[in-house]
Amino acid sequence: MNQKYYRTEALEAIARQMLTKENAGYLNAQPQAVKLEHLIEDVYGLTIRYKYIANNGRILGKTIFDDGYTPYYDMDEHRYDLLAVKKGTMIIDATLLEREQYGRLRFTQAHELSHWIIHQEIYAGTGEAAAFQSSDQDTATEWQANVLATALLMPLGQVKRCFHNCRSKGMSASDILRYMSETFEVSRSAIRIRLQSRGLI
Repeated sequence: MNQKYYRTEALEAIARQMLTKENAGYLNAQPQAVKLEHLIEDVYGLTIRYKYIANNGRILGKTIFDDGYTPYYDMDEHRYDLLAVKKGTMIIDATLLEREQYGRLRFTQAHELSHWIIHQEIYAGTGEAAAFQSSDQDTATEWQANVLATALLMPLGQVKRCFHNCRSKGMSASDILRYMSETFEVSRSAIRIRLQSRGLI
């Protein structure tokens, strides 16, 4: 498997390119959540499907790079089966819908889109899928997909603008985290990590 390496700032730049492809004025607009499903389906032409990927909820998402079949867990029959899939299918684990983990759902979608954008050369033609596990695999490809997903959901310029607007209004740290998590439609832990990584809190 050919490994590609991206530095953090390169991934931030890729995210900016992706976001302006969807909406040329987005990065200069009022801070707001990215229209992620529109970006995935309408801009990049991927298909999102919701299935139970494993019987234990450990695999949250999977990106298909080649036409073929992929295993999924049939909850009604309590057994694994094969699903016919086309290249460009993003499978998201159905448990994320049931648990109402909206922030986790959006991050998983962004993570899988990131694989599609930067890892096609690694996976295409191999019959392998890029799978996002709840244990957060510590591999270069998973790290890259996490960083790009973060930059897509919480664009740095938008995050800084939103943070400084909140500070100027005298909001407490907890209120800032709540407001920003709602604004960008991510979890509070995700926005906290984003702010900490840039030395804002």
